[in-house]
Amino acid sequence: MGVLREYPESLILAVVAHASLVAGLVLGVSLGESRMPTSPSPGENPMQAVAVDEQEVEAAMQELDEQERAEEAEAVRRQRELEQQLAELEQQREQQSQSLDEVRQEREQQSEQVEELRQQREQQEQQLTELRQAREQSQQAQEETSQQLDELRSQREQLEAQREQLRQQQEDLQQQSQSEQEQVQSLQAQRDKLAQQQEELAESRQEQQQRLEELEQRRREAEAAAAAAREEAESSRREAEQERRAAEEARREAEEEARAAAERAEQERLESMRQTYIAAISQIVTRNWRQPSAFSEGDTAHVEVTQVPGGDVTGVDLVSCSGSEAFCESVVSAVHRASPLPEAPDPEVFDREIRFNFEPEGS
Repeated sequence: MGVLREYPESLILAVVAHASLVAGLVLGVSLGESRMPTSPSPGENPMQAVAVDEQEVEAAMQELDEQERAEEAEAVRRQRELEQQLAELEQQREQQSQSLDEVRQEREQQSEQVEELRQQREQQEQQLTELRQAREQSQQAQEETSQQLDELRSQREQLEAQREQLRQQQEDLQQQSQSEQEQVQSLQAQRDKLAQQQEELAESRQEQQQRLEELEQRRREAEAAAAAAREEAESSRREAEQERRAAEEARREAEEEARAAAERAEQERLESMRQTYIAAISQIVTRNWRQPSAFSEGDTAHVEVTQVPGGDVTGVDLVSCSGSEAFCESVVSAVHRASPLPEAPDPEVFDREIRFNFEPEGS
């Protein structure tokens, strides 16, 4: 009865086939009887003919029963195959659902990584903007310093021209003084020769003496002016030299500061890329990890991976492992399955020995 309740369609088909066969047999018997003569021929037994028909009906009934049982067995077999196929389809659906969950988790992780990379890129762009501003300020300071140096050179050239004029004046005064000295010597000779004419020439000599004093005073004033001009020129030169040195020192300090800022920014960029690179390696190892049966929440491992430039893993060493031996072996196997590792975003970031903390979450 359970089989009949499970497969009603098979039962209906069997009953219909059975009824059709019985109807055909009955109809055939009826037709046969209608063609028979009303009176039996001599030597023929009517009871024997009826018995033969009943045997044929019984055989047909047995054949129908066997066919019905065969159909029921076939229906049971087909039902079991369908149930098995449904179970396989259900298992495939569960596997696909699990794969979709893993893909969804991986996509969420990739979205987080993209967001982190975007933030890092914004920080790097901000640092580059600051560096550009610092470089522009340094260039502006250099231009101002160059302009100041040009002004100092112009002042220095003016002072040199003034000093040249004073030197020329001093030479003229020296030549004039020398000429006057020669005149004094000549007058002295004339005085020796013309001693008798002293009284007559007293007034003339007094005038000459006064003129000599005036010339001497003018010479001393010229020498003092030349000395003052030389001192002023030297002072201006020293101030210009000091300003030039101060400007040069400021320029060197600005260049050194800009160079140090650029080096710090480059180090920070490389360190950020290195952390991202190590995180990518840790994530791909985590995706290749197969949770062992002896896993406990909180099991961690500090992994040291040796690789070649192509990313192929050549060695795995657990610096520390807090889990069971099966967990530690699963971590090593996960690293080997993850080979080749992701390529480094920059050759400066690549390192043959990479260390990272493996902290899985139990599924």
